[in-house]
Amino acid sequence: RQAKVFKEHGANIALVDLKEDILKKEAEQAGLSDALLVSADVTKEDEVEAFVTKTVEVYGQIDVFVNNAGINGDFKTITEGTVENLMNVLNVNVAGVFLGLKHVMKQMMEKKSGVIVNIASNGGLLGAPGMGAYVASKHAVIALNKTAALEGAPHNIRSVAVCPSGVDTQMMKSIETNSMPGSEAD
Repeated sequence: RQAKVFKEHGANIALVDLKEDILKKEAEQAGLSDALLVSADVTKEDEVEAFVTKTVEVYGQIDVFVNNAGINGDFKTITEGTVENLMNVLNVNVAGVFLGLKHVMKQMMEKKSGVIVNIASNGGLLGAPGMGAYVASKHAVIALNKTAALEGAPHNIRSVAVCPSGVDTQMMKSIETNSMPGSEAD
């Protein structure tokens, strides 16, 4: 949805997703048939570096980066949760954001401008029963964003975190289905 708005305003679009078939389907449904489509795992530095390099090769630069990869993880209380789930969520939601920042900011620093939009969550501002790993990861995204904003400012790079509440996505449907009674999950 975000990419479609950018396209309507004349932007060149690069879309990145772990699964190429989903990427093609989403691009087609959004009317973004001319977008650059790149399959990459945001937890793997070489793949992140490759999608940034490919985007710069095709378009010359990256002006705006929407850092939006994320997963819910398992819906378990802290006492029922596993370290494996925690590490999986942190790997995608925190390391993935970090790697995107690292490689996109390098490119933006070279040209002395850019805007980065890190998608956090209201979960990064609150707690939510059964979502400890997710909430911790979104708090970390906000912290990374604050650091990126300070490091990017001397290079004319703005970094902002967006902390939406519930948005009608497949991820939100999963949260609604699995959230614990009394939780205020996003």
